[in-house]
Amino acid sequence: MTIRFAFLLLRGRREPAELQSDIARYAETRPGLGLNLARVAIAIVAMYFGAKWLVQSAPIVGLGLGMGPLVTGLLPVAICTALPEMAAAIVAARRGQGDMVAGHVLGSSLFNLLVVLGGMAAFRSTPLPASFVHFELPAAFALALVLLPMTRSQLRISRNEGLVLLLAFAAWLAWELFHLTA
Repeated sequence: MTIRFAFLLLRGRREPAELQSDIARYAETRPGLGLNLARVAIAIVAMYFGAKWLVQSAPIVGLGLGMGPLVTGLLPVAICTALPEMAAAIVAARRGQGDMVAGHVLGSSLFNLLVVLGGMAAFRSTPLPASFVHFELPAAFALALVLLPMTRSQLRISRNEGLVLLLAFAAWLAWELFHLTA
């Protein structure tokens, strides 16, 4: 999926200008309360059934890959649900809108932690795995602290710092997969 996304992103830049403008015109939203309400209703229905399918299928796929529910949620589900966010962040970064990227990352993380987890717990008491409390949550906090000095230097994250973050993700991924098979 990521390879296909990268291919489409690179290919789109090579399309003729008239095709790019046709696509941009097609993607424009049209005003009108009725049409927008219909779009929202369709999106809500699609999201409901998509979420239902994901929740039913992900544990089965994870089990087939030898993953428990926590690791399935932390790896393939989280990565796949974050790909559209990554696309939005790439577009914003390419346009030089670093504040949009930072807001997106912070907003998404806070929304997931506070609204999704909090909302779920408000409806039903939610047990957390011990590894989440003892490793994943402290690791996420530590990585957030690593970002602080990176952003304070020049109010930007350099390519080298971005590489450090990617390597940190790869190390965390390796740790999760290693402990998955151990």
